[in-house]
Amino acid sequence: MTWIGTAIMLGSPAMLITFGFASILVMQRVALEESRLEQAFGEEYLRYCERTPLLAPCTDNECEAELARAVKVLRERGVEVGCRPRR
Repeated sequence: MTWIGTAIMLGSPAMLITFGFASILVMQRVALEESRLEQAFGEEYLRYCERTPLLAPCTDNECEAELARAVKVLRERGVEVGCRPRR
């Protein structure tokens, strides 16, 4: 998480605490989403996890295509996929 590095570089204890807390929340959300993806895709998702970095999964065209395929499968299964509408 580059946020923590930024806080250290700027020498701000308040930023370090805030970004540290935010990083914990992000990782908790990632764990929740991974659990749901494992339930939805099973072994296929576990194989995907073995070859894909955790926080930067799409770094090439092959990965983008795989992500698009996963979204398509989720939509076919009736799972709502996409960004939340802005309020």
